[in-house]
Amino acid sequence: MLDIRSCPSSVQSWLTLKHSISNTLDDLVAISLKPAFDIGLVLFALGYFGFLRWVKTRKTFKQFRWQRSLPSIFLGILFSGLLLLSTPGLALAYQGLVSLVPGDTGETAEAIVILGRGEFLAPQRAETAATLWRNQRAPLIFVSGNHQEYLKIIHELKLRQIPDAALDGEFCSKTTEENAEFTAKTLFPRHIRRILLVTDPPHLMRSLLTFQSMGFMVLPYPSPLPDALNRRQKTMLTLQEYSGLLSYALQGRFFPREMPR
Repeated sequence: MLDIRSCPSSVQSWLTLKHSISNTLDDLVAISLKPAFDIGLVLFALGYFGFLRWVKTRKTFKQFRWQRSLPSIFLGILFSGLLLLSTPGLALAYQGLVSLVPGDTGETAEAIVILGRGEFLAPQRAETAATLWRNQRAPLIFVSGNHQEYLKIIHELKLRQIPDAALDGEFCSKTTEENAEFTAKTLFPRHIRRILLVTDPPHLMRSLLTFQSMGFMVLPYPSPLPDALNRRQKTMLTLQEYSGLLSYALQGRFFPREMPR
């Protein structure tokens, strides 16, 4: 029986901020998916470049060029943000996330680590990990996530005939940072450092950098997103990852750090 009371307390301020950011992104995504958004973006672009041309030809304030350029800089930042939310912008953003992750080398590891990211992604993760285990890429499958994700993924793995002796995990983590920290605290004492890291493609880059910073030797392996995932859900995953990458980078979570005890 899992006892979640044994789990350490999460940083509620970060979880609250994460929830707030997610809600804001969801509202932006809902707007960006409407056809009128792309039409408005085109009109905005025409107006923006027309404004730049007008500013360039103006003789007023020539002696204060930095003042003259401020409006164009502001509009340029706004235009870049709107472009990111457009259909082609989001497609490029998604490719930017997944293309930077190293491909599979076929090497073996000491454990396969599956990260929870919602119960709806559990079947794909379990299937990916089970295939790796059957191909003898690692002798152990370690599940890291909150207790509901943990139970769901373990259930899916058992449906695929993975024996109990090959299963382990932790059910306390609520963030990618905690995934890496709690996994390290469990696996390092067992001298397990080399892992196959399984999560969805958008999440893989941040997970790879975070686990490496904890001292793991990481072989990233993507688990496909469900076919039933709609455009809005895929867009949300992409935007959440960019905000997560920025947040983790600002907090220094991608630099090597002291091993957890």
